[in-house]
Amino acid sequence: MPVIAAQRTVHVVIGTKVRLASSELADPVQAIRRSLEASLRRLGRDVVDLVQLHNPITLLPAAAGDALPLEQVDEAAAALQETVRDGLARHVGATGLGDTAALREMIRLELFETLQSYFNALNPSAGYAGHSGGGQDFEGLIDLAARAGLGVIAIRVLAAGALSTQPERHPNAGAPGTPLAAGADYAQDLQRAQALASLAAELGLESPLELALRFALAKPGVSTVLVGFSSLAQLGSAIRWAERGPLPEEAVQRVVAHAA
Repeated sequence: MPVIAAQRTVHVVIGTKVRLASSELADPVQAIRRSLEASLRRLGRDVVDLVQLHNPITLLPAAAGDALPLEQVDEAAAALQETVRDGLARHVGATGLGDTAALREMIRLELFETLQSYFNALNPSAGYAGHSGGGQDFEGLIDLAARAGLGVIAIRVLAAGALSTQPERHPNAGAPGTPLAAGADYAQDLQRAQALASLAAELGLESPLELALRFALAKPGVSTVLVGFSSLAQLGSAIRWAERGPLPEEAVQRVVAHAA
């Protein structure tokens, strides 16, 4: 009798981001429409599930670079909502980068449905205020967003790869890029990750990367976790670790203690 492998139904959620250049801040409506339409062409789709504002948010009225002043966020959010009304996207969100005070106020304005939140085992302050590992304190942003009814997407959960503890990077990974959070430093993160490698071994985990992923999944209020991967093997590992479920609470607290 032939053996028929069970098939798993997978629902894929497709999202994209819009990052306004400094030259586009004066007219974000048209810039957002152009960016989203270009993304849809590249994706070969008529609609995406989620479109997200990806500029850092600041309290300053005259922002530097592509930081978006808080006073302009409502205009950008309205432009994103217009793409939903026109059938180009189904939901709108924002990325929680920039000034912590500005981000907290942005959440209170109730302009978005989701928030991408910087959160990892080296700087878990978005979930555990005050535990920033010397970097930017996001002051419990995840809890604030969850209470406001936002879906929370945890990003940089592997600290741009630093939590591998290996300075050598996969050829597909490229350089770690510019730090997303104030006070972050990739070389220092590599060093700090060594302590978590020892903890992962003590807990019987495969690697500090397993610890990092399951730590992010353990945070109440987190809806999903974004994991960057450079190969199918890395993707397979991420799926295997996720299927093991969140870290136990005792292990979570030990990770948080490392970031005091």
